[in-house]
Amino acid sequence: MARKKPAGIVAKLVPESRRLRFLPKMLGKFLWPVAENLVYSCAAKLSPEYAHGAWNFYELSNGSFYLAPRAPERMTLRIEGNQFDSTMSADAAGITISLFVLNRLIWTIHEQGGNYDPQVEQYYALREYAKQHAEGGLILRAID
Repeated sequence: MARKKPAGIVAKLVPESRRLRFLPKMLGKFLWPVAENLVYSCAAKLSPEYAHGAWNFYELSNGSFYLAPRAPERMTLRIEGNQFDSTMSADAAGITISLFVLNRLIWTIHEQGGNYDPQVEQYYALREYAKQHAEGGLILRAID
């Protein structure tokens, strides 16, 4: 399943057969388990509807990626630091959460003196995709 967007960035659902290798490919063998756990804990913190469950992994044609919950169909995100409280699709919520997680990883790597350039590139590539998403305005408000 591929989703074409006006600016040409395409999100492609990662098939089950590639899921185990996907996050290590995108983040490296040490960072991926931290990132995956951050996604789930961030979702639990930001959304009252989130009840754990399966997530879809998406690879973007511009080199980035995101994870999105398969259910519920719509999620309310409450982000106190941004005065954001709104409902969006699970896909948009997944993009938002993935942006928060990439940002957190960048700061963590920076504090440890590591090279965070790959995650910065992934963050901005995902943000570009978010801008052309049908709920791009909501996503950008949530991460502001």
